[in-house]
Amino acid sequence: MRKIKTSLIVLGTLFFLSACSLPGLKTSRNTNTIAITGGITTEAQILGSIVAEMIEHYTDKETTIINNLGTTNINHQAMLNGDAQISAARYTGTDVASTLQLDPITDPKAAFDTVKR
Repeated sequence: MRKIKTSLIVLGTLFFLSACSLPGLKTSRNTNTIAITGGITTEAQILGSIVAEMIEHYTDKETTIINNLGTTNINHQAMLNGDAQISAARYTGTDVASTLQLDPITDPKAAFDTVKR
């Protein structure tokens, strides 16, 4: 009986949590708001804040920062899904090898041009 009760609690909790989304990711987005992915490092979060402040200062747009997305692949998926419009910190070498799953490119300009596309 105790095992069944524990199983029901675990299943209920999983069901409840499956309805939740990642913090900062909204299903209905205001068209005047730009979502910016920061990252998990201090550097990426500071860059995200700088980008957000610049956008708010120079445009009439509002911003929201989505921090703590664990990997560049998750940042990339957030952008592909439309949950984010700007990724504040991207590293060319990481994007070539991890996100795009290409062989390493030793020429920095060629690598940047590949990732930029």
